Amino acid sequence: MNSKSIQLITKMIVLMSCSIGVCEVGEFTVSERLLNQLQFSTTQTQSFTKRGRWIQPNIEFKVSPQLSNANDEGRFYLDMTLNGSSISQSTTPVGPRHAVNASVTANIEANFQQEMILGKNGLEVGPFDGRVIINPSNIAVSNNFNLLNRIVNRKAHQKAQEQIAAEIPRERQEFMQQVQSEIEKETKEAKQFIDDALKRLAPSEVVDKNKLSFSTKVSTQTGKEGKLKIEILDSATPSERTKKPEFENRDQLMATGIIHQDLLTQSLSSEIAGKELKMAQLKKILCSPRIQNLLEFCKSDTNQEADGLSLVFDKVDPIKFIFNEGKITLQMNAAYRTGVPKTDEKNRALLNNPDSSKPKFETIPYRVIVSYKIQEGVAKLEKLSVTEKNPISLIPSSLIPGILDKGNHNKDNPNGERLTAGALLNPVIKGKIKSDFQKMLAEEFEFHSASIPTKIKAVNTPKGKEIQILEAGSLLPIEVKIEKGWLATGSMFCNDSNRPFGVTFSNNNRLNLVQTGSPAELSGFKPGDQIETYNEPEGRSNAFGKSSDPFITFITERAANKTAKDRKVVISGTDIQGKTFKRTVFLCPSNLDHKKQAAKGLAQFKK
Repeated sequence: MNSKSIQLITKMIVLMSCSIGVCEVGEFTVSERLLNQLQFSTTQTQSFTKRGRWIQPNIEFKVSPQLSNANDEGRFYLDMTLNGSSISQSTTPVGPRHAVNASVTANIEANFQQEMILGKNGLEVGPFDGRVIINPSNIAVSNNFNLLNRIVNRKAHQKAQEQIAAEIPRERQEFMQQVQSEIEKETKEAKQFIDDALKRLAPSEVVDKNKLSFSTKVSTQTGKEGKLKIEILDSATPSERTKKPEFENRDQLMATGIIHQDLLTQSLSSEIAGKELKMAQLKKILCSPRIQNLLEFCKSDTNQEADGLSLVFDKVDPIKFIFNEGKITLQMNAAYRTGVPKTDEKNRALLNNPDSSKPKFETIPYRVIVSYKIQEGVAKLEKLSVTEKNPISLIPSSLIPGILDKGNHNKDNPNGERLTAGALLNPVIKGKIKSDFQKMLAEEFEFHSASIPTKIKAVNTPKGKEIQILEAGSLLPIEVKIEKGWLATGSMFCNDSNRPFGVTFSNNNRLNLVQTGSPAELSGFKPGDQIETYNEPEGRSNAFGKSSDPFITFITERAANKTAKDRKVVISGTDIQGKTFKRTVFLCPSNLDHKKQAAKGLAQFKK
């Protein structure tokens, strides 16, 4: 088989990985276990009067998403539970001086389900269904009939029971209507909260799909591999793209993001192609939240302004992202307009009539290359260069005519035309461009982590509704891969209740308890496991010994580290069936304030 046959087969395999005319350029997933932690709650305690009776409700309203299986759209449900009580009071006059007072306490239980659909137009509201149960638990009556109190109370109590039994169907119907009205209001807030959380967990809004040939497909599935998946598809002519990278630490991954370099290239090219942009304008595009959610290569000090330099970006190839060999490379092609005029006249002496021909401004094309080396989940700036695409050589001649004359292009572009003045300015211009990019770009960055509130409560206060964070957590990247055009990031999730490892030991030093959702549980540890050795990935192995104290100290020290590579540990031992195991575990950081970090993102939700 010759090389052409091999190339043809390779091309066919690549194209077969796409549907007809459609190829995947991005994929984001969020685990069902993580989505189930999201909860929005509020309470209804405001008293009101209905048909002459004073009603004092005490109802808690909770909303949490529950996924269903759907291939063509992300379909899930907001499960709503209402539990509480309602006290109603009424007074019935009996004669001019006597009255019977009745107080009824009712237990209220309601279950509702609001269907939500995450489709092409974002989060939409589907059908609503539910039921209400109202059970009177206590009927208290009193009167001012003095000696006849007991007899009157007995009759009033019996009559009250009959009256309540007759009113319950009507009460249930009215309560259903009232609850549905309240749910419609609360669902809007719950929808906003969940929608905001999904955008932070799966930042798929990378491109303007209205302007480009991209489309979005959303699907959901439940079960052991339950997840919400968002795919970004390219419906243009399929490119020869290689297979997506596979993750190694799947057990601990609660969210993943895989993007192809074409996705960012086409997205940003559509924004800057052929445009003249000041560096401050370029910075707003490169450092926008939708890009920063994927690649946080801009400095956090956004107030630092770049110089007033302008670049005219190439119309055909303005920007290109290259993901390969463990590097992220950003290549930009743009010209700098020098402001040095040139004319169509052969003689450009200073005494020429300036109105003899229309001036044309000189532009010098440059190529800017920015390259980051990725190692252990950390990106370090390896290269920042500014080079002239078509350099010229200066012509030795008299000073003034030489400055205004043309220079000679190199042999690769002999037909071009350039003023020697432009070449003289070249070192200064290159220095300014490089300086402005240095002001914009971070020397080092970690891949994006997102802190979100997982449980929030809306509380009515005299000043209005207040949002309280009850629990919060953070997505932390633990696996980053760059392979042949693809960037893949896998993240674990740690919240306020997660311990760094998440186990307790029995007297015989076997695992006694494994915390749900902890790094230990997700990586396969179960009660009864016996830990025998532990170490850093490149470190010397430590024997567990007779006491768990040294192991706990080891875990505590490792959990205090900031980066994922320093929180990575290797643990070996035997399970309760006597089978040996060796597991890699990423610990939850002990020094991260999830609520504080999540509060920053909640500010947008409050608006």
